[in-house]
Amino acid sequence: MYESTKNTIHQLIDIYWSDIKNTQVIEETLCAASHLIIPSSIQRFVDSMERLISAENKFSPFLIIEPYGEALEQLEPFYFAAKRRGFYQEELN
Repeated sequence: MYESTKNTIHQLIDIYWSDIKNTQVIEETLCAASHLIIPSSIQRFVDSMERLISAENKFSPFLIIEPYGEALEQLEPFYFAAKRRGFYQEELN
């Protein structure tokens, strides 16, 4: 996996497990993604985020990214699990 792709996936997982409720996170991710070479499957996800950002109604980043949680977990299972533990303040074993 390309390092830039891995970083993008980590950023998306960070958003998924954050408690931020504004579009700034998504806008920053879109900006970062615009400078990377990313696979077409992730590009489709980025494009869908751009469409939602440009919509009249603003959405919580979690509502936008939530349907992709399972895919993000499959792409980076250990990073995803660590962020989930941190979100729920679980103890690391």
